[in-house]
Amino acid sequence: MKEFGKVTEYDGYYGKITNQEGKEYTLFNKEVMDNEQLDKYDVVSYVPEEYHNDLVDENIARFVKKIEKKR
Repeated sequence: MKEFGKVTEYDGYYGKITNQEGKEYTLFNKEVMDNEQLDKYDVVSYVPEEYHNDLVDENIARFVKKIEKKR
């Protein structure tokens, strides 16, 4: 199921997306669709995924697509 959030950090390779509830998701450049250029504060849609192993519990944003440019 798709969710919507705002890019709060991004350096072109790695960043964070925060949804409306304040939950953070890790953003990797390989997950950005159509090679779009993302900037801080852009509104995006994404598919949330939880990654768990013995060392890490992380929320990852997959299939990220820009919805609205930053303001």
